[in-house]
Amino acid sequence: MAPLTAPESLLDPPFNVNLTTVIYAFGYNGSINDNTTLPVINAYLEYKQRSDINVVLMNWEREARIVLPLNLIGAAVQYPTTAIVNTRTVGNELGAALLRLSELGLDLDKLHLSGHSLGAHLIGYAGKVTRSSGKIISRRISHHTYNNSHPMEALVPERVVGGARDDASTFKKKGLSSRITGLDPAGPLFDGPVSLVGLQPGDARFVDVIHTNPIFLGDPDRLGDVDIRFNCDMLHQPGCPRNYIERCSHFRALLYFAESINSPRGFAAVQARACLDWRSGRNNRDGRILYWAENIDTQARGTYYLRTNRSPPFERGLNGIRP
Repeated sequence: MAPLTAPESLLDPPFNVNLTTVIYAFGYNGSINDNTTLPVINAYLEYKQRSDINVVLMNWEREARIVLPLNLIGAAVQYPTTAIVNTRTVGNELGAALLRLSELGLDLDKLHLSGHSLGAHLIGYAGKVTRSSGKIISRRISHHTYNNSHPMEALVPERVVGGARDDASTFKKKGLSSRITGLDPAGPLFDGPVSLVGLQPGDARFVDVIHTNPIFLGDPDRLGDVDIRFNCDMLHQPGCPRNYIERCSHFRALLYFAESINSPRGFAAVQARACLDWRSGRNNRDGRILYWAENIDTQARGTYYLRTNRSPPFERGLNGIRP
């Protein structure tokens, strides 16, 4: 364990500052060892066997969890009063930590941040901080082991329930991470005429966002340089139960992402002006095709659409551009 005010140990071997660094943040009530994290981490560990990268987990489990009874009332109370507050606080601290690490050799041009639900807004706040000055808050770096063999660096915040910290030092540096991927960013309180500002274009050099549950738990608005709408004409993702409030569609975003990491041509999407245009076939013949993967075309812009399978493998390749 080491405070990020002296973060040299994070950059020690096997961490290599010359490689791409990926950082993943789970969402509300997520955990380092549950199905909101392991599919993505395991996919990156598989990817790491072929192309060496640094893999870092943003462990904000204590700040993101529900401490009241795990029911709709408990979630409804804690989400706005604690979880959203902690999302901004931890995100700002992560941004400050990244700036500090960049002073020590971390290359922000080789940094890919990704997050699911509230985790998407968390990394958005981190991206905002890296564009300006930041404040270093005491944090910890710990090592976790996944698949019984692969070491994993993890950034762990001190307990956050609101309020400022005293053990801080300040510095100034401007920078911007290379890519941010938002996985069905949380919608409640971030969507509407009077809403909070979370993830948005400009938080990184390239921001790509996927939408899988825009009606209920996700944000339906355009939030990235590229927005990809999966099965846009369906209320629920294929294979998910048809309940009024169901988490399956929301969590499909991280499963699609995990699958895309090792499938560079699996998720093909086509550009169209609107879901109805894609559904009717208008613009599809001449629309630009984008492969959503680790090696995504970062020059792409606009909104893209695709269809998936009901169960793994979800990808359909070029067949996915057809309604």
